[in-house]
Amino acid sequence: MVESQANNEMLQAKPLGVRNKIFRKNSEHQNWLDSTEPTYDRGFIQDVRKTISILTMFTTLPMFWALLDQLYVYPFLTTRSILTNPLHKLTLGGVVAALAFVMSGIVEIYIKTTDPVLPEPGFSQLRIYNGNPCSILIQNVQQNIMYTIPSLSHFTNKQMNVKNTTEVRLRFDGSCIEAQDEIFSLEDNMAVSFFISGNNIERFTETVDKSKSGLPVVRFLLTDNIESNLSLFNEIHKEVEVYLSAGISSQMEVFMAEYTIRDGYTIIARNIKMDNGGVYNIIMDKVDNNYETNMVTITQPNSITMAWLLPQLLMIAIAEVLFAITGSEFIFKEAPESMKSVMTAAWLIIEAIGNIIIIVITRIFIDFSQVSHLTHGVWWRVSALCAQPVAVPVHISEGPGV
Repeated sequence: MVESQANNEMLQAKPLGVRNKIFRKNSEHQNWLDSTEPTYDRGFIQDVRKTISILTMFTTLPMFWALLDQLYVYPFLTTRSILTNPLHKLTLGGVVAALAFVMSGIVEIYIKTTDPVLPEPGFSQLRIYNGNPCSILIQNVQQNIMYTIPSLSHFTNKQMNVKNTTEVRLRFDGSCIEAQDEIFSLEDNMAVSFFISGNNIERFTETVDKSKSGLPVVRFLLTDNIESNLSLFNEIHKEVEVYLSAGISSQMEVFMAEYTIRDGYTIIARNIKMDNGGVYNIIMDKVDNNYETNMVTITQPNSITMAWLLPQLLMIAIAEVLFAITGSEFIFKEAPESMKSVMTAAWLIIEAIGNIIIIVITRIFIDFSQVSHLTHGVWWRVSALCAQPVAVPVHISEGPGV
């Protein structure tokens, strides 16, 4: 019921935004949907904008269905006397399907290069952020830790051995803080972070995984020296994305864009670029009326765009046309009149057996990650299995009367 109401409101908000854009040309709103804010709340408007961004991608998909429905493939091949033999079409379809899986494997390997390192059972990830204007030395003999954290930088250890909840004692020292020993509480299978601002240390947990929506995720760590309210300004949409204040903010999703940070109308930090899939922390301090900013990348942004899915979709669509549709047509035409339903049922049973094989393979390798499948050649073997049935139609097509 709630989702249905949201869908109706989205359909109402879009024409309202267009009408306001047309009849209020001098409006202060930078985005045409922002003019609906008196009617709809800010969060709902952001959701509509995200939805429109996703729907824009769908504009390329009609060609997939056009190809799947054979509007152009078969006429194109027939007029050029190419692949007139149905068994040749089956052969090419199997090869194209295998190549589509090979391409998927290559793209998957490349995607995995920017995957986050997630916390593991028996370990905790420790990150310490230095918000002070001086470097800080941290030491722990038992954990073999001795590291100097530069100003507005951080220390990371992603493999801290813990059991349930473990306390780790660290000694801090620096020219702008008092030397002190602090006990850090780490938890199993979690990413735990600490922010040092002056002599104060604040603890918080982090989500290092990429956002499910694919948008950038950012958290702000502002020292107590920052007294005024700042704003993160989207330089592409020309609007304020979020307002900032001293302390540790929650992690928030923002649009992929280049940003500036402003104190009122004054730009105090430039060239803050956040890309889709990235997880970021932005540390800020103010010393002698000068703002200092550093952006720390926790998880690398996506390495490729979704456009790389299009060649795979195109190839699997061609394979569907050449193999599945041709196969159905072939067995129906070649079967005796009294056996057409039997042959059609046999074709569907074969398709079901193929689905069962995939279920079995998935269950066998359920404990392996996708990258393990690729590294150990599992998906390459699946690609070979796709091409294996090609040999039968090739052999039959070479016989007489085909």
